[in-house]
Amino acid sequence: MILFTSTRIKLNLHGIFELVYYKFSTMKKILWAALLHSLLPPFSWSQGQKLKLAVKEYSSYDYSEAAGRFEKMQKSDIALRSLGDSYYKMQQYAKSELAYSQLVTSPSAVPADISNYISVLLINEKYAEALQWMEKFSSTYPSDERYAAYLSEKNVFENLKRDAGQFVIRNLDINSEQEDFGAVFYRDSVVLTSSREEAKPVKRTWNGNKLPYLDLYFASMDSQAELKNLKRIYSKVNKKYHEGPASFTRNGSVMAFTRNNYESKSSDGVRKLQLFISKAKNDTLPSGQILHGWTKPEGVPFNSHEYSVGQPAFNDDGSALYFASDMPGGKGGTDLYKADRNPDGTWGKPQSLGDKINTPGDEMFPFFHSSGLLFFSSTGHKGLGGLDVFVAKMNDTEIGQIKNVGIPVNSSKDDLSFVLANNMRFGYFASNREGGKGNDDIYSYQLMKPFNFGKIAGGTVKNKEGTALAYATVVLRDENGKEIKSGTSDSNGKFLFELNEEKPSSLFCSLKNYTDARETFNEDMPDQTNIDLILEHAPAISILCVIRDKKNTRPLGGAKISVTDNVTGKELISFISDSTEDKRIPITDKKEGSPYNYVFKIEKEGYLSRSIALKGILKTGEISMSETVDKIEIGTDLGKILNIKPIYFNLGKSDIRKDAAGELERVIQVMNENSTMVIELGSHTDCRGTAASNLSLSDKRAKSSASYIKGKISNPDRIYGKGYGESKPVNGCLCEDAVKSSCSEEEHQKNRRTEFKIIKM
Repeated sequence: MILFTSTRIKLNLHGIFELVYYKFSTMKKILWAALLHSLLPPFSWSQGQKLKLAVKEYSSYDYSEAAGRFEKMQKSDIALRSLGDSYYKMQQYAKSELAYSQLVTSPSAVPADISNYISVLLINEKYAEALQWMEKFSSTYPSDERYAAYLSEKNVFENLKRDAGQFVIRNLDINSEQEDFGAVFYRDSVVLTSSREEAKPVKRTWNGNKLPYLDLYFASMDSQAELKNLKRIYSKVNKKYHEGPASFTRNGSVMAFTRNNYESKSSDGVRKLQLFISKAKNDTLPSGQILHGWTKPEGVPFNSHEYSVGQPAFNDDGSALYFASDMPGGKGGTDLYKADRNPDGTWGKPQSLGDKINTPGDEMFPFFHSSGLLFFSSTGHKGLGGLDVFVAKMNDTEIGQIKNVGIPVNSSKDDLSFVLANNMRFGYFASNREGGKGNDDIYSYQLMKPFNFGKIAGGTVKNKEGTALAYATVVLRDENGKEIKSGTSDSNGKFLFELNEEKPSSLFCSLKNYTDARETFNEDMPDQTNIDLILEHAPAISILCVIRDKKNTRPLGGAKISVTDNVTGKELISFISDSTEDKRIPITDKKEGSPYNYVFKIEKEGYLSRSIALKGILKTGEISMSETVDKIEIGTDLGKILNIKPIYFNLGKSDIRKDAAGELERVIQVMNENSTMVIELGSHTDCRGTAASNLSLSDKRAKSSASYIKGKISNPDRIYGKGYGESKPVNGCLCEDAVKSSCSEEEHQKNRRTEFKIIKM
């Protein structure tokens, strides 16, 4: 037996959905079940009478009287459920928690008891306890996945409570001690819903909260989004029961609003809520102020006296109407629906917004923005407690990602009726959070950042002792090591990245006088990921090893790096390079002022192996060893990769010149470092002389160069020479039979060269 649905419910919040707590006639069935149980042990006849009176008060929404009676009764499961629910609806959450804490330990507790207890714990910000009960619920009822989103995300509530700096909010001066909510834009003004006290011929209050019934009000709006000059809409709209909230088409010509059913009651004797449509016209009020009056309201065809329909939201042109309802066939307590207006002005059949929006909890207060964003409040999506505001990106008829808009709009209490101005700079929402002026207050907000529907990666930079480190550089990289986004930690060590379609692989963090830190992401990165980056104090002396791919300048991952002391021959360190970060090597075996002589050997398949010498005198701080490595492709000219000068020969000669010997020594070094490299030496001549003599000369030059190298490398067969004669000039210096070249000696010499073509690795 359940006194309110399986997740936290606040539909009597503001009195607008006073009947919707109880799906169809659930409440009446429960209460009659309670009466039947009162006739059975362990209840005495006197106890049964007390329960009957308590049920009567509860069924008439007099929760204060009902709670007083339930308090005096024997603490049975029925009494505790009713007591917990009564205090919940009275917003006395500490007392509600106490009642449910006793109920959930009962052997006869049902799943809804645990779920309701979790809801109250969230509202009371007891997140650790709530998570414990979520785990217990999920292990006891594994087929019920309502808490899966909470349990799958590490530090879920820390993430939800992280302020992304998107909103600056302000409580409005116009708020009363009663209920104020549902502010919506009407042309250059605002219409809101309120239960504030006013001088009326007959004073009526709703039994649920002892406040006046809700009415709709006009208000002007100043440059600071403050609301002023409040005027109650006249009696064609506002009547003796609840009216509000409302919605308007963008041009202000049509209004839809919520109202109690004045004509009939449901089969359980309650006046359900209905939607009405009215059109604007000019009217002069007795005060002399000109406001827009409204035609006689007409109900929509999907109203019913057996279920409630309310909280309307037009799209821009009024061709569609979004609303909340507990109509049969829904997924939870209340679901969101959409009805399209036909070309002839009639309304089509309501369509549920589907399981992506609607949950076993309650979805309420829809608002459709012209940019395609749908805002709504929900108790069923992952939130901080009570109703949280969510936003979904609407793509034609499809619903995209749904996002909790976060603090400070959302709190552990009820946050609702969120609207956004057409310019997307400001808007309003309502909340019953602590610190307000009344039951529910209207807040304005400035939108500092656009809504982002990607994932969020954030966390804190700390030292090993747990102290936050400010202004550390944090870089988000993809699987190839390419930087996606970068930033710095704030004064509290916090950092936050909002992502769109990017797929991050790792976070890299650096800070002066600290060693670098790196954390990787799993492929199934949740929408919000919290990572702590722990930095350790850097050693007094270190070498920063920076190895890059020469072509794309990214860190070269997967390379074997070995560092050897060139004096002692002792290997200092050997490691595999990372594709996302540089490597800092601490120097602990030498003191400041000592000489150092290190050789860095870099090896990776498909890349040119390199050996780099690093010499100097050690000083406190960081020594940089930066090098780029070339990717090898078959057919590449090694001379171009290493920037080796062409091997030139004197006219008609094949002897190795002194300047050529220096360049060949560089080739020898590279071939010794890359023991599988096979090279063809291509030797060329200029055009002077006969083709046959030039071919013979080039062949001699090729063999001469190859012979010089063969004697200085392992496996001499890895190099051979080939002469091309004058067949491949690098310029236009041609010598035809009847034509004498006009090229200079310098231009001819450019063709007398030897090149180094990589044949195999």
